[in-house]
Amino acid sequence: MQHRIKLTIVTLLLLCLTGTLAYAAAPTISSFTPASGPVGTVVTVSGADFTGTAAVFFNGTAATSFTAVDNSTVTAVIASGTTSGTITVTTPGGTATSGGSFTIVNTPPAAIKPDLWLRASTDAGYTGQNVYSTTGSTQTASISVARGTTRYYYLHVQND
Repeated sequence: MQHRIKLTIVTLLLLCLTGTLAYAAAPTISSFTPASGPVGTVVTVSGADFTGTAAVFFNGTAATSFTAVDNSTVTAVIASGTTSGTITVTTPGGTATSGGSFTIVNTPPAAIKPDLWLRASTDAGYTGQNVYSTTGSTQTASISVARGTTRYYYLHVQND
C-alpha cells in the first residue's frame, strides 16, 4: 500500500509539473530473422513499442550495434562471444524477451585454394610436390621442395 501511495504522489507531481503524463508501453517481440547465423550477422527483430530502444542482447551479450528502424523493427549485429539463446530488447517501457532462441553457428574456416599455393621450381635440380585432399569436412594441403634427397621446405596445412 505504501508503494502505491508513493507512485500516485509521484505521478500527480509529474502531471502537475509538466501538464502531461508520459507513458511508455512495454515492448513485445513477435519474431526475428534469421533464426541462426555466425558472429556479425544482422538480425531483424519485429514486434511493438520499440521507440527509444536502449539495448539489445543475445543470450545476455550486448549486440555490437543496433538500430531502432521504427516502432516495430530493430536491427542488431551479433557480437563476438555471443552464445545461442533468447533475444531481449530494452526500452523505456521495459524489456521484451523473444519466445524462441537465436542459434549461433560457427563461421566455417576459409577454404584452402589450391590455385594460390606456392609452386616448386624445377630450375637447378629442385623438385616439388603439391598435394591437396578433402576427406569429409577436412581439407589438407601440403607442398614440399627438395634437391636430390635433401628436403629444403615443407608446409602442411589442415583445417577441420
